[in-house]
Amino acid sequence: LFVPASEKATLLHEGARNLEQHGDNKFEQTITEELSRIGYHGFCTKVSPFESGEGGQLLQIDVAWADQKVALELDGPYRFVTAPRGPVRNPRRDGPSKAKARLLISRGWKLCSVSYLVAAQMETKSEEVRRRFWKKKLGRLGVYPTRHANV
Repeated sequence: LFVPASEKATLLHEGARNLEQHGDNKFEQTITEELSRIGYHGFCTKVSPFESGEGGQLLQIDVAWADQKVALELDGPYRFVTAPRGPVRNPRRDGPSKAKARLLISRGWKLCSVSYLVAAQMETKSEEVRRRFWKKKLGRLGVYPTRHANV
């Protein structure tokens, strides 16, 4: 999803403020509730990429369809590196987030990331647009809604 440069700094600021007030859990809860509402089922939250369950909190997958090895990472503002001055134009993921993505892929997981910037912009869209967004994002990885929810 394209976010115009003029909107990025505002979305970054609003998203950071919202996460400071409500935390990453609220962001993740909002996304998982939406996924459930539009028909995505069979996922778990806070899943270890290792069969033994090790890896600690840092390596936990935000949302996973573990039987299919599909990971959905929800990237809040603290997972990005920004320029020290001036407006934020193209936020980059931080080192730990990049390393985690490489680890997941090396362990056979299919990965999809959604930033809080995209989530904030999607909140202003219709239910049908959001449904198509998730179908495109997750469909590439073989995850589809099990029903077409009536909204």
